[in-house]
Amino acid sequence: MDTIPTPKYDRDKQVMAKMFSDYYKQMLDYLILQLQFNPTDPKVIREKDIMRQINFWLKELNTGMAKEIEKLIKKVFKDGQAYHLLSVKEAKTWEKAVSSASFNKLQRGKVEALIADTYEDILLATHHTSNSIKKVVRDTTAKVARINSLQNRGYKDMAKQLEKELTKQGLSKTIVKDGFVGITDRAGRKWDLATYSKMVVTTKTNQAFIEGVRHESEETGFDLAVISHHGAEDACSNWEGMVISLSGKTEGYITYKQARDTNEIFHPNCEHTVHSIRSLDMLHPDEIAEHKQKMKAIGDVDSRKYVRKKKK
Repeated sequence: MDTIPTPKYDRDKQVMAKMFSDYYKQMLDYLILQLQFNPTDPKVIREKDIMRQINFWLKELNTGMAKEIEKLIKKVFKDGQAYHLLSVKEAKTWEKAVSSASFNKLQRGKVEALIADTYEDILLATHHTSNSIKKVVRDTTAKVARINSLQNRGYKDMAKQLEKELTKQGLSKTIVKDGFVGITDRAGRKWDLATYSKMVVTTKTNQAFIEGVRHESEETGFDLAVISHHGAEDACSNWEGMVISLSGKTEGYITYKQARDTNEIFHPNCEHTVHSIRSLDMLHPDEIAEHKQKMKAIGDVDSRKYVRKKKK
């Protein structure tokens, strides 16, 4: 089957990446200016004033991200609808597909929910970042107090070590490593705000595209789709080329929801998408054979989900 290339959204993501980069630099420079220790000219660290400014910038970042997220999710969902119409040959050109795509109350609600979920994840990350920066500020204040105490007690070498941590270079490492933390996952790995937000946007963008495909498939009555190939080396490879039912209306096929529930495919940061087909007749015999082979490797555990059969 000759598949139509899926749209790319690199430019949209670059806009968001630059937004994060600009705010990161602004906050980093400000924090170093406020926290850097100068033994010949010590200054009072005013935590409330510092956090007021940091939270102001984080709020501005949230507002800018909200606008970009809303614009991107709406566009991607619409592209998914158009992509379905082209794939099943209900439209001959991209322009015709976009203009023919439906947009009813149900679809509008789905788009709004995707936008809200994406923005909520970003808000959670910026909230964690604010708390992480606040801790860095407090730790720095404690280190400055300890330096003064050590110097008064004659522990100059220990004081020098702390002073080293509060130089521009030392503070920069600390702020980036411990301050710009958007989330800490279950494995204890720290995701900085920009990296975590990029993952969220990538995941939700892909999800919005597939939801656009799924909702338009409901309108046209073509329920089958093929999972895309990307040469994956993880568990996703087990699903590439498999034909699934987008809504569950076609018996004998694993549904999109069941596949997603396995966490092997359509997981966070997953780039796999789907290509709609009218029927298996649209596929090359080799593609049908691949689908059947992949199906054999899947075992029905119960009525809720599928898992891979264990090798003997």
